[in-house]
Amino acid sequence: MDGVVSGGAAICCLLLASLRIHTKQDILMNSRGSIAQRVIERARDRGVPIDGDPDAMALVSLWITGEIHADEMRKRYVALLNERKVRVRHPLGDEGAE
Repeated sequence: MDGVVSGGAAICCLLLASLRIHTKQDILMNSRGSIAQRVIERARDRGVPIDGDPDAMALVSLWITGEIHADEMRKRYVALLNERKVRVRHPLGDEGAE
């Protein structure tokens, strides 16, 4: 029976072959995704829902995938909020006029 695999062993081989091998990046993304979900839920509970904000969620996605660090995400989010404040105060783009 050289080269012949029993039914049970063949099933095990197929199952093992079908398992996804997790890389460090996969593990990092899963961990960061879990953290992001908890933060999003806390923000929503505090009356500051960010999951409906596509710009904020784009930053979160960059962090989850490891493209930016948490400090960079925070800096970009603060810049985004500041930019929005300016647009609200000066909707026509005339920052000098009050």
